[in-house]
Amino acid sequence: MKLKKAIYSTALAVLFSATSCEKWLDINHTPNNPETVKASSLLSGIQVSAGYTLMSWDYLFNAGVYNQYITQRYGNSQFKKTEKFETEDFAYAYRNFFTGQLVEAQALKDNSEETSGYAFVSEIMQIFVWQNVVDTWGNVPYFEALDSKNITPKFDKAEDIYKDLLSRIDKAIDNYNSGFYNDDIDKKVDFVYSGSFSDWGKFANSLKLKLMHRLSNVADYYRNESLLDFVSNAEFIDKTAQISENIWESKSTKKYPADEYEGGQFFSNNVLPSRTLVNYMSSGNDPRLAVYFTKNNSDIYAGKLQGYFEVNEDDKTGAFSAVNLSGMPKNIPLMSVWEIDFDIAEVYLRASNNEKAKEYYEKAVLESLKYWGLSDASDITGENGYAKWDNPDFEKGLELISLQRWVSFFMTQHAEAFFERNRTGYPQLSDITDLTQLQENFPAGKFIMTLAGSVLPKGVLPLSPIYPETGVAALNPNCVQKSSMAEKIFWQKGN
Repeated sequence: MKLKKAIYSTALAVLFSATSCEKWLDINHTPNNPETVKASSLLSGIQVSAGYTLMSWDYLFNAGVYNQYITQRYGNSQFKKTEKFETEDFAYAYRNFFTGQLVEAQALKDNSEETSGYAFVSEIMQIFVWQNVVDTWGNVPYFEALDSKNITPKFDKAEDIYKDLLSRIDKAIDNYNSGFYNDDIDKKVDFVYSGSFSDWGKFANSLKLKLMHRLSNVADYYRNESLLDFVSNAEFIDKTAQISENIWESKSTKKYPADEYEGGQFFSNNVLPSRTLVNYMSSGNDPRLAVYFTKNNSDIYAGKLQGYFEVNEDDKTGAFSAVNLSGMPKNIPLMSVWEIDFDIAEVYLRASNNEKAKEYYEKAVLESLKYWGLSDASDITGENGYAKWDNPDFEKGLELISLQRWVSFFMTQHAEAFFERNRTGYPQLSDITDLTQLQENFPAGKFIMTLAGSVLPKGVLPLSPIYPETGVAALNPNCVQKSSMAEKIFWQKGN
């Protein structure tokens, strides 16, 4: 299986061209130097680039602020504009998605036998990337996007893209189940499942579940009875699909993304844990606190008020916790077991099957703990746990699932946390804006409006970035730029 063409990047060039202070994960274009490589060798590059993009600059820091995982440290200014919800376009992610993963997945698919396992995995990975593209920006070029001769592709409606993605995933799963594809994936180039074709089949089912589930607020597309039938009969991932921490190296440009940025001291100099996350977890002595954060000088976990930039000497003397970069796993999940278990729990909740909802909710929490090397969930879901499932009504159940989903995605799946908060509306936005009240009686389990002040309408949090100005809006006349980051994507519940 040979590929003779000018390729956009070889397998790991996408990953190892990052620099500590540079937002752009450079794509290594070689149009004037065609080379012959195995098509299969593109797979690892697609996988690693996707993982790196989803936990790199735009989602790591910007979405980290929007998710109220982190906030700007007093005395620095790197993310002050982000705290005020000033315009972001997520251009770094947009470029990597389109010129890296989508193009290479298409190249892998085009240069694989139709019945090859690589054709199946490249199709599934491309659908996965498209899901993230649409969930981030909404309407984007899709049907004409990968036509190299068309430099001004039309923008397609997000709803139409979703319909096509669901059709594509159905066809791929049907072909998989019928034995159409060969199990011929070389474990050496598969950084996610080491060539396990059965795991990729489960990944495809899980991706379909995610696509269907994202439409929970869209009556024209969402049918919970279809989801209920699906979760009752399909097999879903039982191993988190992730880029393993084992591939990172200690040398510059080959580190885990957060460590790479910390080379420029972006964490230690610029951000602190948000009180929003820390207080909710502290309210129930969540065991993940010890692996998420370090304690402050008073030997407790303490987060900083979101977007509070006033002079605060305590900020300089160790009053706040720090993100525990040295003590956490350095994997990058593309799709986690706990993510899918939370989705299944919500499907059963919507079907009024409280027993099954409880089962999958508790399993999801435990799977999150296992990822962090923990095993005791009693402080969370036990008899006296702070997030115990106690035969809740629908809204309370949805809130429990959503809050624990939000907690579990810290430093693993920031993009998903952003999407899911905008889908469910949980954590809810508190109406408390008085500084004294926030300092004395913080509303645990709720977001607060950034104290930095917002350029968005009152009570509105970011819903989607605008389109990249330089590479998209300025060059493609078909791009109708958004007026602000308050523009909803069709499936969003919003604020």
